Amino acid sequence: MDPLLYALGAPVIGALLYPALHDQPKLTRAFDRSMYVVVPLLVLIQVFGHQIAHDGWKPISIMSLVGAMALGLLIPISVEHISHGIAKKLKYYPSLQDFLGFFCMPY
Repeated sequence: MDPLLYALGAPVIGALLYPALHDQPKLTRAFDRSMYVVVPLLVLIQVFGHQIAHDGWKPISIMSLVGAMALGLLIPISVEHISHGIAKKLKYYPSLQDFLGFFCMPY
C-alpha cells in the first residue's frame, strides 16, 4: 500500500516544487543532478533486497545488478550530453531542437 501512496504523492510534490524551482536555475540544476544519485539508490535498495532474498550473495547476481545500475546511471547522462552537442548545431531546425530540448536542461 505504501508504494501506491508514494506514486500518487509524487505528482503532488512535483507540483508543489515547481514554483520554488521555476525561477532559480541553480537550485533547479542541483535538484536535477541529485536525481542522478537518488533514483538509482532507491532502485538499488528495492532491487538489491529482492535479489539477495532470491539468489543469495552469489557474485554473478551482484555483478549483474551493479552493471545494470551503472548502465541506468550512464545512459541518461550520455543522452543529455549528446543532446546538448546536437542542439547547438541545429539552430536552423527548430522543431528538432525543441524535441532535443526535452533531453537537456538549459544552463
